[in-house]
Amino acid sequence: MNCYTLKAIDIPEQVTSLTQQAFMNCYHLASVSIPAGISSIGEQAFRNCEMLKSLDLSESEISKLGRRTFQNCIRLQTIIHLPTSLKEIGDLAFQGCEKLDSIEIPPKVYSVGIQAFQGCKSLEKATFTQEKERVSIRNHVFDGCISLKEVEMPLTLIYIGKYAFRNCISLLEANIPEGSQRIENCAFENCQSMKRLKIPASTESIGDSAFIGCTALDTVYAYMDTLCLTGKDVFKGGIMEMPVPEGIRPILVRDSQKEEIFSIDGRRLAKPQKGLNIIRYQDGTTKKVLR
Repeated sequence: MNCYTLKAIDIPEQVTSLTQQAFMNCYHLASVSIPAGISSIGEQAFRNCEMLKSLDLSESEISKLGRRTFQNCIRLQTIIHLPTSLKEIGDLAFQGCEKLDSIEIPPKVYSVGIQAFQGCKSLEKATFTQEKERVSIRNHVFDGCISLKEVEMPLTLIYIGKYAFRNCISLLEANIPEGSQRIENCAFENCQSMKRLKIPASTESIGDSAFIGCTALDTVYAYMDTLCLTGKDVFKGGIMEMPVPEGIRPILVRDSQKEEIFSIDGRRLAKPQKGLNIIRYQDGTTKKVLR
């Protein structure tokens, strides 16, 4: 830690773990050999190693990357395969790795921490390989990954967290797999290039402003056969109504500025009253009785 002029190190084969802050602030460290016997890397172990360009973890037995492990390794461009033994990626583990261009999440990983890849400006592709482990894309995981074009989401996805893909301005589409239950607030905010979206039948809720600012969005496949809980301004700034085939109920985006609420006997209400059937007039044309 704080060995500012250290440029290279060969870690002996007998070493089985790197503890917290082991090489933090070794600004000139450019070369590190990781032995096969390493099973854990602690929090902030390589934080701020600004000259580190690549790291081979493929032969290690690491099960967890701790919090902020590689945070601000601004020249880290390549990680030659994360090990198949990996199960956890800690919060902010790769935050600010501006040169990292691709990442593949191994199949045993069940936890990807908050802000894990936030601000990885060169990241173009992220691949999840889970087929058995249930995993979530949590809050801010890819927030600000402005070069991200493609994400292969895990087939075992549980939910997409708040701001998970905010400002991923190069993302072209989002194919959310069947089984995913929630899309949280602002999950895809300002994904300006996204043209195609698939929302699975398993979706139970879509949060406020989930797709706000997705101005290129022109194709939405929504497979829900029952109404799901939908927040405000879900598609604000982009698509306003989803055209659907005859016989399928259209989904209208609620516009809170144009909505009026009335009681069943026609009295205008300031807000819904508990236990009272109400009629909502949306855009002055569509009415729906809510119970």
